[in-house]
Amino acid sequence: MLTFPLNFIIVVIILFTIIKIKNMYSFSTHEKELLRTWDVFDKPEIFSPQKRETKIIISYYKEFLIMKYSTKLSDTVHVMVLIAINKEKSLSSASIAESVHTNPGFVRQLMLKLKKAGLMTSVAGHARPSLSKPADQITLLDIYKAVEGDKPLLHLDTHTNPECGVGINIQLSLQGFYNEIQKTAEEKMNTITLQDIIDTYYQRISIENNLQNII
Repeated sequence: MLTFPLNFIIVVIILFTIIKIKNMYSFSTHEKELLRTWDVFDKPEIFSPQKRETKIIISYYKEFLIMKYSTKLSDTVHVMVLIAINKEKSLSSASIAESVHTNPGFVRQLMLKLKKAGLMTSVAGHARPSLSKPADQITLLDIYKAVEGDKPLLHLDTHTNPECGVGINIQLSLQGFYNEIQKTAEEKMNTITLQDIIDTYYQRISIENNLQNII
């Protein structure tokens, strides 16, 4: 009688599960394009009922399969604004995730990075996170460094053809310009505070309310 190691059996089960999920939630080219442009939330009717009910699947698809670029900065700003304008309310990672349209685990990862950077405080078991300092003392650069570290805004393609003259030299030619862009962007980000973003948010809300009153 043949016997198999437990680890082998576990690997087989995991692979089978992944394949099954992939087949269940495979998206057409048109659906992928809608997900990329977020039109999926305006046109949910184009998905089958099975796909429409998988909000969590879509959030994972967003984070791991579609976007090659990072949205951590905008999501983290979203989280921090929610905390700043809801000082007297309880905010669990689940309720924050509902607003960001992602999963609670992803929110907890962002909040942990903010805590390590000294930008947020929270107590385990209590849904009352708070900013560690006033919003006008937290810059967009502070937040970016907290969640992205030293990752550059622009990335070179390091997998071009080394046998091609352009392929091997174009990336090195771009590097200096990319460095300049990074420096300029960081200098600008350092002048924008979380309070600036909150003020702009309230201005937009005020404008929308005025328009609704006119209509």
